[in-house]
Amino acid sequence: MTRQEEKQQLRAIVRRLEAALAPEYKAKSARSIAHRLLAMPEYQEAQTVFCFVGTDREIDTRPILEDALAAGKTLCVPLCTEPGRMESRQITDLNQLVPGRYGLLEPT
Repeated sequence: MTRQEEKQQLRAIVRRLEAALAPEYKAKSARSIAHRLLAMPEYQEAQTVFCFVGTDREIDTRPILEDALAAGKTLCVPLCTEPGRMESRQITDLNQLVPGRYGLLEPT
């Protein structure tokens, strides 16, 4: 089995395990992650924050994004420019996020 095949197999296992998680557990976990991150001195002192925009399969990063903007931090999120390639883009409002090439919310 090639390394690529192994990665695909592991991704499939993780997707199955993630799909089995209760929505309540996922929501509680997302809140806990955001709470811990926002309390970190490194985050509080940061002037610039890079954060992905969570999908249904990932944690809800909206509280992190909202906090960064409300705190006046420079907020950057990924923009998919082509398969396997992302670039960082600054946003100043969550309304700047629209569904992109892969259905992910990303800056215009």
